[in-house]
Amino acid sequence: MDASGRPSDAGTPIRIAFYSHDSYGLGHLRRSLRLTESIAEAGVPAEMLLVSGSPRAHFYEAPEGVQIVAIPPVTKNAAGEYVSRQEGISLEDTVRSRKRMIRESILRFQPDLLIVDHSPTGLRGELLPLLADLRQQGRTEIALGMRDVLDEPSHVVASWKRDGTYRLLDSLYDHLWVYGCREVFPLDELYRFSETATSKLTYLGYLNRLRGTETSIDMAAAFPDPGKAHLVCLVGGGGDGYPLARAFLQVLAMRPDIYNGTLVTGPFLSREKRNRLASRYGHLRNTQMIRFTSHIEDLLRSASLVVTMGGYNAVMEAMAFRKPTVVVPRVFPRKEQWLRATSFERLGLLRCLDPDDLGPDLLGDALRESLSEPLPPDLEGVGLRLDGCQNFVRKVEEIRRRVSCSRKVDADASEPSPAAAPRGAARIRA
Repeated sequence: MDASGRPSDAGTPIRIAFYSHDSYGLGHLRRSLRLTESIAEAGVPAEMLLVSGSPRAHFYEAPEGVQIVAIPPVTKNAAGEYVSRQEGISLEDTVRSRKRMIRESILRFQPDLLIVDHSPTGLRGELLPLLADLRQQGRTEIALGMRDVLDEPSHVVASWKRDGTYRLLDSLYDHLWVYGCREVFPLDELYRFSETATSKLTYLGYLNRLRGTETSIDMAAAFPDPGKAHLVCLVGGGGDGYPLARAFLQVLAMRPDIYNGTLVTGPFLSREKRNRLASRYGHLRNTQMIRFTSHIEDLLRSASLVVTMGGYNAVMEAMAFRKPTVVVPRVFPRKEQWLRATSFERLGLLRCLDPDDLGPDLLGDALRESLSEPLPPDLEGVGLRLDGCQNFVRKVEEIRRRVSCSRKVDADASEPSPAAAPRGAARIRA
């Protein structure tokens, strides 16, 4: 690669398949799309396939040439258990269909590299037949991409022992990539990686969520009085975002004199709950509610402060803009968001509130205090590297060059030897 981080020659395109099991939210899908964008932006010759379990996979614009295969979606019920999103279809039948579609689409694509997001075995083990096929064929390198923190160490260790994940990491995966920094979350230590797995592990750094150039869209200009502080509330996909959304709107209703606010409810907030919020707070002149926006960067750029749950993408976006940030993380069915938020709070990057104590008074106090404090420190100044996308692209380019060399060797080996050519015949190389 040259000094700008772009490939120094065109060369052979690499075929990359992404698997994103996404069910309850949008985080895995958005992370996978960001990685496809990084490859396209860097000019790496590539053909890409994204297999996603998100029912909103086509909400987002993928780079040109990226094929998207949407597999039957699942969600989680109130007990945190997976269920089919399709009424009348059992989870077992849904997983069976997903397993078949994943295997067929990726084997047909014949990837040089498969990147699995977060879940080493896939949803309910749906990746296992495919991983075995790819390992037997021997032409595909397999990488597991992990966010900075997965869950409480005791929970992850018990789950991985039960599911056989440790054996899988040792035997089937070629690369283990962490989209974070070991100084913040030492995954190899926390989750007891074996020596073999640790030798495959690379901390790439956090994925910078900012893309392209700034636009001129001022999302705060929609309010009758745009001079007030503009608060932006993000609740991820929205499936469990109602308590935070309601508390945020209650604060706006209590202080229309000093706040304007934009709530992004997410596409998975139920229609009943969305209508409930709209009927009670939709008349407020200092409030706008959006279900989904593809202009999230413009929205955050215009924000005076960000309120969010503690998902990887939302936190990194708020941090990248150095906005005062109040996080109310999810704590069930896993503690990933809580662990991230409390760790970042110790670094002075945000304020974390316990969701069990959430209410308009507590949230209102946190907003007022956060707005009065100095801006959060620079991320790299507290040890958070934001070069994850660049390092990811370098890894992909290394694999592409290796694949290209391997193909050349195979092509040369398949050519007839000079002794086999007829006497006097000229051998011409393409």
